[in-house]
Amino acid sequence: PTAIVAGDLFDDVGDGKAPKQLPDAADFDAGQGDVAAAYEGAWLACRMIAERYGEKRLVEFYAAMADSAGEGWPEETAEVLGLTAEELSRDWRAYVRDKAKS
Repeated sequence: PTAIVAGDLFDDVGDGKAPKQLPDAADFDAGQGDVAAAYEGAWLACRMIAERYGEKRLVEFYAAMADSAGEGWPEETAEVLGLTAEELSRDWRAYVRDKAKS
């Protein structure tokens, strides 16, 4: 269940510490912070994209980001999903809050 898989992130949301942005490379460094919440947040982003745009577009987005020479923002986000990086982040934050309530 989502509540189990994303438990650390949902605990943060419940404690008023909801993430302000999608996880970045530093968030996956165990020396920097809560790696579990970063992976959970990334998983929820993938889940949201698959639900809204389909698995094929999720795979296209993943491949575009993996092939990116830089951060992968905002070109890949706009090209594959038709969103700005800010819109994707905003939608993801709302998705995380909504799922944390469930």
